Amino acid sequence: MTLWPIVRSRPRSPRLSADGAWTATTHTILRGASWLARSELLVVLVIAPVLLAARPLLLAYAATFLIPLLWLLVRKVRGRSASTVYDAPLLHFLVLLPLSQAAVTDISLAAPKLLGLVLGVALLRAVSRGLGTRRSLWLVGWVIVALTASIALVGLVATDWLSGKLLPLEPLYARLPRVPGVALPRTSGGGIHPNEVAGTLALLFPISLAVAVSWRARAALRLLLVAAVLLTALVLVLTQSRMGYLGASCGLLVLFLGWLVASRRRWAWVLAAMLAGASVAGIRLLGANLFSGASLSEAGNNLDTLGGRLELWDRALYMLRDFSYTGIGLGQFSRVLHALYVPFLIPPDTWVPHAHNFVLQVALDLGIPAAAAFFVLVAVGMVRMVRAAARPEPAIRGLALGCLGGLVAFLVFGLGDAIAPGAKPGALLWVTLGLAEALWVFPRTGAAADHPLSAQWRTREAVDHVGHRRRRLNSCPTDA
Repeated sequence: MTLWPIVRSRPRSPRLSADGAWTATTHTILRGASWLARSELLVVLVIAPVLLAARPLLLAYAATFLIPLLWLLVRKVRGRSASTVYDAPLLHFLVLLPLSQAAVTDISLAAPKLLGLVLGVALLRAVSRGLGTRRSLWLVGWVIVALTASIALVGLVATDWLSGKLLPLEPLYARLPRVPGVALPRTSGGGIHPNEVAGTLALLFPISLAVAVSWRARAALRLLLVAAVLLTALVLVLTQSRMGYLGASCGLLVLFLGWLVASRRRWAWVLAAMLAGASVAGIRLLGANLFSGASLSEAGNNLDTLGGRLELWDRALYMLRDFSYTGIGLGQFSRVLHALYVPFLIPPDTWVPHAHNFVLQVALDLGIPAAAAFFVLVAVGMVRMVRAAARPEPAIRGLALGCLGGLVAFLVFGLGDAIAPGAKPGALLWVTLGLAEALWVFPRTGAAADHPLSAQWRTREAVDHVGHRRRRLNSCPTDA
């Protein structure tokens, strides 16, 4: 009988060696970098309030430098999966964006708009690759509906309602509550202009309606969806914005025609055809009323007349001819208008925030080259929405059609009014474009490919994890 000696291993010190401590630190850093890359949208949302407030200005500018670093990290961690269809025109846009600052004369007006554009670009990139699971898609849909209802609620209590327009709503305006202490700069009554509320809701209303109709939910949740949609529709009607009505009608027309094409049920065809006919009639009526030459508001000034708008567009074209490449600068329209291109119908003490045409305003603020890159982004987003609307999943198809309808509504609204580039509501346009790319990629990735890491990063993280585990095991005393 052979007796095998029992050999006891020598207990090792529980303290890690210098090499092991360095490896543990590296492993922690890699895990933190992977988490940041996976949570790009969360990081952008954290710094969004600083960029929107633009106060303090130095802190806001410092936050903008975090965004390129975040993009480099995401590219390193996720590899080619971090690329989007927007990358080429977006690079063109970002390279040309500093040129728009060459003609700026008042940095206090330009800085918030510039920070708003930076936030919009960051949201575009983050949302484009931020939806990898059905849970995230469901969450984004609910967030959009909640955001739409919140904007409608804020507009209900903080808007300077204009009387004497399309509908006799003065008694209703008198009964609406008003938040005390609201005093926005460069406004007639200190509140939000109803046209700005209308343009924002025109973009979001088709998306919220698509989510309420096409998504499955419990009875209580569906009741909340219906209430949010009705509140949005009510506030949109209260704005009495002709371009808001026209844009929302066109957006609903696109939404229902999309359902008409996608649905194979006869009752859906009949309902969509009826609603499309009503939308066409409403668009024709609003268009005839808009260009009738009458004042757009009895309580307004010459800026709210067709003659005032035509003169404004004429002056904007002269500006664009003189500042073709650099533009006049973000937020500089009113100062440049009254200083160099004096209008006859608009009083000199009237603050004119934009050219009341979205295409003209983008070209004036950014210059023609950067504006061309911007509208390429919009065109690519529209193509993505059309393609995503052809997907078989009802939730994806409905949300894609809602985004397409919202984008069409926003662009139609921009024919006679505008939300200037870099304005706070303009960030929602970038979110809509990013959502188009996310919906297009979502069916291809599926739930199992949530934020895929690059092969190099996966190998490095796996090797480091194995080495870290080995050193932790070797550092513990063992008995053999």
